Amino acid sequence: MEVGLKCGQVETTPYTYLLKCIIDNTFYYGVRFEKNCHPSDFWVKYETSSKEVKNKIKKYGKESFIFEIRKTFTDTKQARIWANKVLRRMKVI
Repeated sequence: MEVGLKCGQVETTPYTYLLKCIIDNTFYYGVRFEKNCHPSDFWVKYETSSKEVKNKIKKYGKESFIFEIRKTFTDTKQARIWANKVLRRMKVI
């Protein structure tokens, strides 16, 4: 069963993801919570908002990355709180 918020006819499911560049072994942890977002869109319709990752995609290609949807949420606020918590634990922020 999918979780999420109904926005008209499209369901919004905020989520967090972990992205790894297999060329340079770097990781990126992100959160997506825009209207009409869904984990199934990741790496298909949406890649990331990170300029650094976008530059690496141009340099290495999308096939040089692997990703995992880490967690889904029923609301945007909880998704953002969780992402910040993970980044603090990883001592990124």
